[in-house]
Amino acid sequence: MAGDGLHGAILTPHASGTIIEFHLTARDADGNSRTYPDVQPSGGARTPNLAYRVDDSTDAGDQPPWRLIMTQAEYDYLATQIWDREAFSDAAVNGTFVSADGVLDGGTTTHVGYQCDFRDRGHGTRTAVPHNSHVGFPKDRIWKGRLGINLNTHYTHSQQLGSAIFRRLGIPVADSRPVQVRVNGAQLAKPGQERFGSYAANEVVDDRLVRRQFPLDDQGNLYRGIRDMIPGINSEADLAWHGPSHAS
Repeated sequence: MAGDGLHGAILTPHASGTIIEFHLTARDADGNSRTYPDVQPSGGARTPNLAYRVDDSTDAGDQPPWRLIMTQAEYDYLATQIWDREAFSDAAVNGTFVSADGVLDGGTTTHVGYQCDFRDRGHGTRTAVPHNSHVGFPKDRIWKGRLGINLNTHYTHSQQLGSAIFRRLGIPVADSRPVQVRVNGAQLAKPGQERFGSYAANEVVDDRLVRRQFPLDDQGNLYRGIRDMIPGINSEADLAWHGPSHAS
């Protein structure tokens, strides 16, 4: 309605599965205008524009349905340049993240985040297919108090169970839960081992995790140990003291 402070638009219908790239332009009575994002659609080139996907599918089950949406140019770059060539690269692509609470959460809250970044992630499972993904959120539009979330696809049930047991025991640990993820509408997590049709949505190990776990004492250091199963090395991180010098 005129004067209500809200802006609306009537969108023409498109077939299910169509990905729409768009931007917004506002113009006042004096002819001054501003476009957001300040990049126009450019005929298939990679841009930081906004995007949504027409989707007439329905969500069922207890696991929250999440969607990663990218233009074809962004998806092609991720698939061909990262997944197929440089899986250890942290190069990110631009896209839209849509999350909805699952049945067990009440199923009432939907979040749409534009201009999120998606990239490959992982250590020992970096080249696993389907690939793990890190979703990063703009600092001025964080998601549930978080700047990012990790979506893992390797032995997802073990990650979720391990986190649940540690949390039940009151031991500080990253949160993990099963979610249904669609990448441009595709279900990449196959049934059976190693993912049983779900992704493990894992809390990022960062300062925000420390503040959540230790709200009364969040100024300490956070250490993360990594196991490298390399032939001839097989090194495992521990908390052994090696002296005050970093060289030792």
